Amino acid sequence: MPSIYLKTILTIILKSFFFVSTPFASTNEDCQNSSFYVRNIKVDLTKASINEARFQAENKAKLLGIGRLINRLILDNNNLKFKKNEITTLVDYLKINNEANSDKRYLANFDICFNRNLVINFFS
Repeated sequence: MPSIYLKTILTIILKSFFFVSTPFASTNEDCQNSSFYVRNIKVDLTKASINEARFQAENKAKLLGIGRLINRLILDNNNLKFKKNEITTLVDYLKINNEANSDKRYLANFDICFNRNLVINFFS
């Protein structure tokens, strides 16, 4: 009989621990706010090699992603100018949802998480 109580108490403690620790499991708080998470960026590139195609596809996805983010966050974005290499510094991570490739062609669907603080500082 006491072992049943012990198992029940341990189960309650473990479940409580998992429920409390779940919100702290994410190390990236920026993408908990969907404003800085851009989904479903489709890219299809053909280049001389698959490595070049993939590299350029990731850069193109970042450009498309920052464009969507700017449209989402800024009303008057006509005068905004930035360099391609500056965008990379604003990206926390790039998630590849689907990809397909051949020797020279790379197709992918990306999600991008932008660093909230860096984006705000960059455009202010």
